[in-house]
Amino acid sequence: MRVIFALFAAMLITLTSAHAWAIEMHTSVDGAVEAGDDIEVTLQASSTSDLPTDPLLAVPSGLRVTGTNATPQQQISIVNGVMSAHRALIVTFTVHTTGVGKFTVTPSVKVDGTRTNGPSATINVVASGTLPQHQPQAFNPFDPFGFFGQQDPFGQQDNTPQLLVDPKLGMAAPRGQTAFLHAAVDKSRAVVGEQVTLTIYLYVDTQAREPDFTDPHEATSNDFVRKSLMKDDATSEDAGYASVAGRTYGVRVLRRIALFALKTGDLEIGAMSLSLSPRGGVRESEKLSVLVVDAPIAGRPAGYE
Repeated sequence: MRVIFALFAAMLITLTSAHAWAIEMHTSVDGAVEAGDDIEVTLQASSTSDLPTDPLLAVPSGLRVTGTNATPQQQISIVNGVMSAHRALIVTFTVHTTGVGKFTVTPSVKVDGTRTNGPSATINVVASGTLPQHQPQAFNPFDPFGFFGQQDPFGQQDNTPQLLVDPKLGMAAPRGQTAFLHAAVDKSRAVVGEQVTLTIYLYVDTQAREPDFTDPHEATSNDFVRKSLMKDDATSEDAGYASVAGRTYGVRVLRRIALFALKTGDLEIGAMSLSLSPRGGVRESEKLSVLVVDAPIAGRPAGYE
């Protein structure tokens, strides 16, 4: 039987140090469950440093953790030419109940090798048969960065993220270890003045230690008029997940640009580049080209030039 009422215990923990890293943690738990049933506790931990790892849930006698499902997330921002990343881990703990009463549970994660406790939460376990039946199930839509979607509980018994990949984002092989850039245009042939849309993606391996991104250099497009199609060039957009050579990558859109050719010819679009630190090297997107021709004479409107 699934739990009935929703009680969200949301708190914020921010820890700072001389290295200016911070971690924010939120805990939520469904509010009532009958003895002998399972209940879910959700932890969302985000950091401006390394990705939170090794999630644990401390429970008292009368409760038992039977499953842990963890999903990593990342947001990339570029402000005044400086790129920063926030890493987050969304963890769903499945807890089996045996005793009756109110039980306090405390989640924790490791960041930069230091274990940090999240906010404690209370699980209310009542006697079997005392809760109303057929109530809608509530879920926890915490969204600290504005790009997490609804989290589906997979009920897995390990920490392997269960991520839905988009076949359209898949690639045969990665273009670099841990993270890489990939550029694409919506058409390889256009007429003068016709819009060509350039999209630059950032792929990050969900199972690797995530690097910091610095020193961005924009893709050149000297033979085009360009206009950004992003709501804000300082913030990336979540594109989903991709399968690359059997590994799962989180994919974000760094740039989406409308290009309008100024002349005919095989016009070049340069590569965007980022530096990965520490000692991660430089990642560049592909250099692309678009074959631009004159518009057909037939059908040109009066005054076309």
